[in-house]
Order: sequence, then C-alpha cells, then structure tokens
Amino acid sequence: MGRRKKSVARAILASRDVRALEQWVLRTPACLRVLFSLTYDPDPLIQWRALEAIGRAGVQISARDTEKVRIFIRGLIWLMTDESGGIGWRAPEAIAEILVNVPTLGEEYAGLLPQYLCEPSLGQSAHAAMARISASFPEVIQKNRQLMLQALIDEVPEIRGRAVSALRQAQVTIPASIEKKILDDQGRLDMYDFEAGTLCAATVANIAMI
Repeated sequence: MGRRKKSVARAILASRDVRALEQWVLRTPACLRVLFSLTYDPDPLIQWRALEAIGRAGVQISARDTEKVRIFIRGLIWLMTDESGGIGWRAPEAIAEILVNVPTLGEEYAGLLPQYLCEPSLGQSAHAAMARISASFPEVIQKNRQLMLQALIDEVPEIRGRAVSALRQAQVTIPASIEKKILDDQGRLDMYDFEAGTLCAATVANIAMI
C-alpha cells in the first residue's frame, strides 16, 4: 500500500471533503484497504472518519460491483480469526458502517457481528458495531438481548455506553434495576457525530437519557 495513497486519504479525512473522497475512491482500486489502515491512525477523529468513509466508499463501489464489497467484508472477517495472525481490532465497526450504508448486505452479515461481543480484543469494537447497526437492524440486537443487557454492567464504560445505545435504538426494554444504575452512570466515552463529523465526550447516563 503506497504511502502517498494513505497520505492523500488522510488529508481528505482531515478536511471531511465528501466530493474529494468520491473522486479518490473512483481512481483508487484499493481504497477500502487504505481507509481501513487509517482506522489505526494516532488521531481518534481520523479513525472515526476513516470508518465513516468506508461506509461511503461501500455505497459507491457496490453501485458498480457489490461482490467487491463482499470480498472486503470477508477479508475483515478473516482478520478477526486467530488463524489470520492479523489485527482486526476495528473490523466489526468497519463491517457495521458498510451494512448501515449498504443495507442489502445486512441479511448476509449483520447476524455475524454478535459473535465478537465476548472476544477480549474485539469486544469494544463489536459493541460499537452493534450500536451502529441497531436502528437499521434492530432484530440483531433483540435476538442477542441477554448479551447486550449483560454488557450494561461491564467494567469498561465504552462497552456500557455502546450497549445502552444499541438497546435504546432497538427498543429493547431494560429491567428497572439496571435502568436505575445506568441513569446514574458517569462513566465517560467518546461519541462520534456522523452528522457533524465531530467527536464529543459523553457519559453512559447521557446516552441512556437520549
């Protein structure tokens, strides 16, 4: 993967120039892989914008060749296996972003995401992925209700926050005893605003009250 491709992509993400991204995707066959590499950028905002851009690129590519997007998703799934020897820490979120933007692929892949919820190295990303798909594919959250409710008492605030976001959007009832605790939960996490393209700090309680 060329450094120049990555540098150009990073500059586009920094400016969040949608038109420039579209043009870059058209002339860059390996665009999805380049964008995925930027989900490990030192700047958290670039990481989130890279995930967002993967979804946008997925729409553009699937309009011409949906199989190419499927191949990319299958590659991400492979990265999450022990056999791959790779690092797929943000892979669940990348898959989720594609599914939200290309919902026709949801039937094939959305139901695969819950299996990563209890993986130590993938749990946070998997919970973020579940929160992201919850409005588009609420049935996935509903089918995994117990796992998601269990996450509300996890020691990691990022997991608690994503779990409550997913449950709220999927309209899953939270037991009153747990509800009371999360409404007082001051655990902090960063939330990405997909409308504004910004990161902001929130508490689990903030998310629970939305």
